[in-house]
Amino acid sequence: MNNRALLGSYFRQQAEISMPDFSIDPDCITILAGINIAINTAKHDAPPGDYRTAPPPKRSSATPLKNRLSQLRPVSRLVPSMPAIAPAGITSQPAASEGPDKTILFSKRSRLKEMYMAGCKRCSLSESRKKLVFGSGNADASVMIIGDSPGSEDDEQGVPFAGEDGKLLTAMLSAIGLDRSRDVFITTLLKCRPVDGRSLQPESVATCLPVLKRQIDIIRPKAMLLLGSATARFLLNADETPDRLQSAHPVYGEIPVMVIHSPVELLEDTALKRSTWEELKNFRKLLTDTGVYGSIYKK
Repeated sequence: MNNRALLGSYFRQQAEISMPDFSIDPDCITILAGINIAINTAKHDAPPGDYRTAPPPKRSSATPLKNRLSQLRPVSRLVPSMPAIAPAGITSQPAASEGPDKTILFSKRSRLKEMYMAGCKRCSLSESRKKLVFGSGNADASVMIIGDSPGSEDDEQGVPFAGEDGKLLTAMLSAIGLDRSRDVFITTLLKCRPVDGRSLQPESVATCLPVLKRQIDIIRPKAMLLLGSATARFLLNADETPDRLQSAHPVYGEIPVMVIHSPVELLEDTALKRSTWEELKNFRKLLTDTGVYGSIYKK
């Protein structure tokens, strides 16, 4: 129902309870009708018979106002096509009985935004951080990139891989045909920078790991690239080196995973770049095998 129809229904109900139409504020009329209405309530400016100058209709004493109000039609009858609105703070997920083609009320982006807006102060890192580093990129991407923890630049900007390691990561992704802002969603295991800049404390991991898993559940990527073995150790429950994890072809649920050296490690030890390039080419092959390149890229 459009604004004019809704306004008309309002006026009709005003008449049903013997209330004058002009009891509504002129500014409200303008908003509801969607048109510019200049109302001059001065009697000498109104034409003869103008409803604005007419005295309000007399209310019948036979039917009390309370009873007349109870006879008003509910909004659901006035606007029968009004969609259901989920209560605040509740994200819509398909019920167990729903098939995969059921419409999800909220987009992935809005559900991630809801998580971000809720914030987090459940561990001590929230007291020392400058900004929460939740993630960046395309929420509808088929590829998810996950690092260990935010760096100093990430903490300043609230964006993962925002410093020199981020520039290297952007170049690495570009080398296999992935655009950082369009084709992937990037996040980290920890959402706040560790006090010493590196170590993953059990308290922080216990707090952030469920958040990361929730992000994965929302995005539902076709493949994931883990940057560094620390995240793999907690997410996959595997205490292995990246090389050994690769030979095992790890998965998270049904999502294929590849683990490579992080950009921070590559900046500290450039000798790792050659082997990491080979790992990146294997990741591109994984994307081809899973249909990511075939469905998104014309390459």
